[in-house]
Amino acid sequence: MKLYTAPVFLLFSSGILCFELNKEFYQKKSHRRLRTPIHAASANLTSHNESMDDDNKQCLVFEDHFNTLNFKNWQHEITLSGGGNWEFQYYTNNRSNTFVDDGILYIKPTLTSETLGENAVKEGGRIALYSGAPSEDCTDHSNFGCERTAGAVSGGVYINPIQSARLRTINSMSTRYGKVEVRAKLPKGDWLWPAIWMLPKDSAYGTWPASGK
Repeated sequence: MKLYTAPVFLLFSSGILCFELNKEFYQKKSHRRLRTPIHAASANLTSHNESMDDDNKQCLVFEDHFNTLNFKNWQHEITLSGGGNWEFQYYTNNRSNTFVDDGILYIKPTLTSETLGENAVKEGGRIALYSGAPSEDCTDHSNFGCERTAGAVSGGVYINPIQSARLRTINSMSTRYGKVEVRAKLPKGDWLWPAIWMLPKDSAYGTWPASGK
């Protein structure tokens, strides 16, 4: 198996994931490039089959059927930054928001007020995402992302009213070429933004989205 240098990592919301990496990405005769399909549906699971030439074999380099939540494969983003643009959610490493059951990874939003209190979200509440443990420590400090106090003391900033989760493979695996297969069931509704992204591991051309996705 030949592994290429790897500038891409995955941000994942829900489902079953596997990566397949092409041994010889460029065919000698045509030097054509393979496309990377990602399939997801809001109501139904979809599948995709693709035949490959004999001289263009693939080998499996990453797979997760979510029998457990493998923290070596998946790292949680932990931040109040709201996606860098003041979105309503903040990301945690909490089993109320991410858990596996019967081979499925669930990402479930919860209300911050359930743990902090309704009034504290607007005035006086404080969240500090410093724990000392690598898996629990803040990953993005922008927009008061690591520590925030609600109310006048921080210029009228609220505590993010929703807790959710965002998982990534940036510290465990990445790949440049090949085929990605995802089985996922995504929710549909107002104020929801489920997503499965492939993002550059190194932002060589600038911050998102300048380096592509």
